[in-house]
Amino acid sequence: MLQCPSCKLKSPDDAEFCECGYRFPQSENRRYLLNPENKEKKSTRTIWIVVLLAIISISVAGWVIFSYVSIEKKYGSIFNQGKNIKLEEHGRVTQ
Repeated sequence: MLQCPSCKLKSPDDAEFCECGYRFPQSENRRYLLNPENKEKKSTRTIWIVVLLAIISISVAGWVIFSYVSIEKKYGSIFNQGKNIKLEEHGRVTQ
């Protein structure tokens, strides 16, 4: 049985409208009117998905920053490449 949120009157599960004129939702939300526990389960699952995505994002950002710092320590700044390179031309070293 569906309970109208407007007038609290009970209607059959297949009803599209309440006697007061309220239109029952036809989408996935209808399941929540029939079984409110589903909404709680879905919101918990959504929270866990958001937490998992946040952990993955933070891990990737940390890895990128760590890699950049490691490369800079080992080879110097990657943005100055080409500015201080010594070229050997006909046996002479030029800058």
